[in-house]
Amino acid sequence: MFDLQELTNRLKSGYGSVAIDCPIGSQNKLELLLVRMAIDGGQTARTRRQPVTWDVADGIQSYPSPGQMMAWEPQCWVKTAVQVPAQVARAGEPAPCSLLRYLIHQASNAQGEACLYILYDLPRFLLPHPQFEVVNRLLKRACTVLNYSNSRMILVHHGHQFGEEFQDLISEMEYPLPDEPETRALVQQQLQELQASAQGQGQQIPDELTPQDLTRTVRALLGLTEEGQINLLQYAVRKLRAIDHHLPGAINQMKQRQLIRLGIEYAPAPDVPAQGLTTMDEWVQMTSAALDPRAREFNLPNPRSLLLIGPPGTGKSLICKELSSRLGLACIILDFGNLMTKELGGSEQKLRDILKAASTVSPCLLMVDEMDKAIGQSAQEGDGGTSQRLIATFLRWLNDHEEPVIVIATANRPTFSPELLRRFTRVFVDLPTLRARKQIFQVHLQLRHLLPDPLPTSGRLARQYNTWLDTLAGLTEDYTGDEISQIVIKVAYNAFIKVRDGAAATVEDLLPVTLEELEAVTRSSPPQHRGQYREREMLLEWVKNGMAIHANPPEPVAAGARISRRSVSFED
Repeated sequence: MFDLQELTNRLKSGYGSVAIDCPIGSQNKLELLLVRMAIDGGQTARTRRQPVTWDVADGIQSYPSPGQMMAWEPQCWVKTAVQVPAQVARAGEPAPCSLLRYLIHQASNAQGEACLYILYDLPRFLLPHPQFEVVNRLLKRACTVLNYSNSRMILVHHGHQFGEEFQDLISEMEYPLPDEPETRALVQQQLQELQASAQGQGQQIPDELTPQDLTRTVRALLGLTEEGQINLLQYAVRKLRAIDHHLPGAINQMKQRQLIRLGIEYAPAPDVPAQGLTTMDEWVQMTSAALDPRAREFNLPNPRSLLLIGPPGTGKSLICKELSSRLGLACIILDFGNLMTKELGGSEQKLRDILKAASTVSPCLLMVDEMDKAIGQSAQEGDGGTSQRLIATFLRWLNDHEEPVIVIATANRPTFSPELLRRFTRVFVDLPTLRARKQIFQVHLQLRHLLPDPLPTSGRLARQYNTWLDTLAGLTEDYTGDEISQIVIKVAYNAFIKVRDGAAATVEDLLPVTLEELEAVTRSSPPQHRGQYREREMLLEWVKNGMAIHANPPEPVAAGARISRRSVSFED
């Protein structure tokens, strides 16, 4: 929410010029706030000011007098053009020069009317070009004159850096994007108006959003201006012809297409749900509560970031996407490899740009895949110190950022400095347990139309399919989830080849497959981690020493059972 009281305090304390960094889609609303502030500022000449605007299209325009506007509705506030006196204007100068000369002339007149000048488009005339040097000088003169007058100037821009030369002349503020409470109020109001509009046209659009769906819809709209939120919400409801659980997904899709054009890369939705992650279930529940705006009332901090560590193929990237889906948050990808540039400082600037974009669309997840390869200790050698500077920039942001941006990083090994590790909740993603392997096989076999979805719960087929899953899970000790997925894909291709040239098969049909075929493909695909027990044992010892928690805690071993990794022959 924009701090209008802070702006009022600055203007009343003598700041003659204030620059407000405001997104384009919010500038109309900002102007309305500024005009109301000008006419409601008080009853004296020093506090009530005549609103005057300027842009390159319409030039100088004045609102009606404050007395008239206080008596009229805002839709009746029609601006009129202001003519610059001939003795003030000079021919052949850039467009803002007449404005600034007029402003200086008016502000220097002790008997003149106190005005609030709301100026747009001016920063584009402050570029380091000889043609614009006169604009730069006139703006400095105007800022100085305004400090000693009753008039004030508001420079509305988006993303301009005024530089050190204006540091003591222009006070800078930022108009923020709508936060979660503001967005929630906007969504509820717009949905009511959409329903009323549809009803007036003889259409019915019932509101079937659950409280959870409403929260997901609100979060999907965060990171946009009010205009952008209204546009996406109206389009999604018009397209779906419904207000239900599909609404947040439709909004997220359109929002991502918009932001991709700004260079923001999003992680795709998971193709299958992650399995066997009891610790992650608890984290989702806690994080969802922590993102509730009411948590701030109890001084609860934002959720800690996650570092997922484990062997390749164990589903760490899938977990990121799964958490994004469960929380209803966008998942932005931060690829450190794409940050590297030849220019000195270019990599750090690209990193700062992505971090700023993530803060803009927060709350969101920021996925840093294979972070150990990018900024681990082994990656810091021979790059001219770029990795060290990236780490410093990243750590500084992790320390200082206040927006709810949750970093979820993945790594095969914990080859990081203690300073970096302590900033994360560290989670060890081990090879899937027996129960998890059974769930992974079921999900992928159903996805490839090799098992019915849902599975029968009783009868011969239920017993048969359960035997299949138990057998396959028992055969795949030391397999990763990715390797199990590849086994199922290979079997599915073999089954599809059998029916491709035969009778036409539809997606409602199951592809023909037998347990023997599944077992044969499994045995012909040995796991990559078989025999690599030493490294895994080192990771397990690292976890045992309290350095991380298990994403999928090991299943308890039956009493009297003994686990051995050695191959022992009992033959004579």
